[in-house]
Amino acid sequence: MRNATDHRDHEHVARRRLDAAESYFWFMDQVSPMTFAVIAEGTGPLTVDALTSALARAQREHAMLRARMVADAEGWLRLEWAEVPSLSVQIVQPKARWRDSLAEAVHPSFGLGAPAVRAVMMRLDPDRWVFALAFHHSIADARSACSLLAEVLRNASDARLPPATRPTPPAMLQRFGARCEPAAVDAFKAKRKAVVERYGALDVLPGFELRLGPTTPRFETLTFEPGFVDRLAARCRDHHTSVHGALCAAQLLALRAAFPGASPRTLALTSPCDLRSPVTDDDSLSLCTTLLGAPYRVEAGALWPLAREVIADLKAWLAEGDGPMFFSLFPPRPAVASEVNAFRQSALQRPHGSVVSNVGRLRDVDSGQLRVDAMSFVLFPTVTQALFTAATTYRGILQLNVCYDDGRLPSGLASTLTAALDKNLRDAAS
Repeated sequence: MRNATDHRDHEHVARRRLDAAESYFWFMDQVSPMTFAVIAEGTGPLTVDALTSALARAQREHAMLRARMVADAEGWLRLEWAEVPSLSVQIVQPKARWRDSLAEAVHPSFGLGAPAVRAVMMRLDPDRWVFALAFHHSIADARSACSLLAEVLRNASDARLPPATRPTPPAMLQRFGARCEPAAVDAFKAKRKAVVERYGALDVLPGFELRLGPTTPRFETLTFEPGFVDRLAARCRDHHTSVHGALCAAQLLALRAAFPGASPRTLALTSPCDLRSPVTDDDSLSLCTTLLGAPYRVEAGALWPLAREVIADLKAWLAEGDGPMFFSLFPPRPAVASEVNAFRQSALQRPHGSVVSNVGRLRDVDSGQLRVDAMSFVLFPTVTQALFTAATTYRGILQLNVCYDDGRLPSGLASTLTAALDKNLRDAAS
């Protein structure tokens, strides 16, 4: 049973500084928006009034929905819990491609001093709707956000469901620990350097433009038929890897195919990793995700060896306790113009690559007359990433949202890469 946390506890916890993980995502948001969104597509009588009431209830029960980021006199970022305006539902009129409309609505950054969440709804026809919650990444991750989205929809359908009491989540690095003493940080830097030097210089995707400046968010969706993910999982077991390994290898191979010639290419890939235990009963909105990645030497057709290599790396780093250490490379700094500009310039020097994030299987969220046909999430890549592929499995259906910046990666090339990713996965499952 969860322990109740009263208002006095929220006030005590909230006036802390952002830890290194939260601060990292705030500074990355100054380079290109780090907003991510969880999306439900469904049918049934979902009204704005019911959603507004369900969001107000969620604000009462989830501390992070009442949190806001502020800067003190010296520019140090803090979280504060205070009275905040009730969340409203933004109604968006869909364009011919409704995903473009949604991307533009959920993508903008959040300002200091405001709740770091927004709600967006679109009606595709009188009975078919799309509802999304968008978050500043400093306060949440995809797993907890998907849980919150399901909760809001259930409460919008049936306001009589019993209330829940949840404690204020601690900062991620406090919760999971990070060896931030100088010797540990130096050892981690040395390990990362050795990993990066394993394959030498990275290849940059032809057609990708590396620059600061405005972003044009877009995403394409791959939806695999019921039973596909089970076939893929069985093939992965045969090859001593996992579905996530296959997703990562399929994306690396899709990117390699965009290069001319048949030579192997050196490509970097990042996997956001949930630091919770898979069996942890924790559905409070919070940030519990770290970033782990490395370069890989990618040869055409070598999906299974590549999938095993990616998963072996991730397991080794997590077993060695390196998960939270990533953020030790970016100690908190004051949010003043000189520090923000220095961070922006350093962002351009980071390795060019791509991301695969997989939240796994989500529970069905039907309630009353509502039917949720699909649940997914999107996060658009940073200025040095070509693609951010976000994977969910809902009702046994694997869905990939392949996110990109149309100003840096032309839509024609994005479509080619998405088609190659689809083919690589279907070949792997056959």
